[in-house]
Amino acid sequence: TVMHHHAKGLTIDEINLLATYFAHQKRITHAVPKSEQLKEYHGR
Repeated sequence: TVMHHHAKGLTIDEINLLATYFAHQKRITHAVPKSEQLKEYHGR
């Protein structure tokens, strides 16, 4: 996997520091757009 190649040269302590860093990042949420129903003629 991609992460395997990134983490290959890291020590356990470095991995734990990265995990702690990312665990403390503020969660960003995005508004979900309203669902729309397709018109009967859509795609014809």
